[in-house]
Amino acid sequence: MKTRTIRIDELHIKVPGTLGRDEAHQLARDVGWRIMERLSAIGPAQHLGALDLRLPHKAGSSRSDLADTIAAAVVEGISSGGGRRD
Repeated sequence: MKTRTIRIDELHIKVPGTLGRDEAHQLARDVGWRIMERLSAIGPAQHLGALDLRLPHKAGSSRSDLADTIAAAVVEGISSGGGRRD
């Protein structure tokens, strides 16, 4: 069985309001897992140098909703070939 690997060298997320260090790390982990899950439906891996996304943020959104929104946008950017290639 093939295993898939995703490597995110840097993930910068700016969220309005206060997000503690532990909560920020958990958000990043949640986003990473969701990206990995969604990428399983996409073809062969590719290298994408940078992807810059600006997403609307609804006040009061849960961390789970925020992670879903970010992951969906990242996967869409990857699958559409968006971003800067290194």
